[in-house]
Amino acid sequence: MSKLNKKSINERASKMENGWEAEAPTIKFRKKSLEDLKSKRQEITTAEQLVEELKAQLKAAESKVDTLYNELDDFIVDVGEGVRGHDDFGSDSLLYGLIGFIRKSLRKSGLTRKNKKKDNGGEK
Repeated sequence: MSKLNKKSINERASKMENGWEAEAPTIKFRKKSLEDLKSKRQEITTAEQLVEELKAQLKAAESKVDTLYNELDDFIVDVGEGVRGHDDFGSDSLLYGLIGFIRKSLRKSGLTRKNKKKDNGGEK
């Protein structure tokens, strides 16, 4: 799709339509009539309306997809919590790890230690 200055083209067409309507509404130029021009402009208006409707539909569909992903994420977390809290399984069970969670025995401690910098020749 090429980059067109649609605003400029529309302004030129509007100016042409107004002038043509005022001075020679029944005359054809190169087999093109004023009604042909009006028809072309109406086609554009209809197509632009369709584009706006499709954009709105796309936005609604994308919103629906986002909602479904949020629901799926909530579902996953809920099942994970269910497995963790289940008497037969728990947070260190094989199932808990297989469904994508980190088993309790495989978790890191969470402690961090600062590294002491080595002294470079006594410089401060």
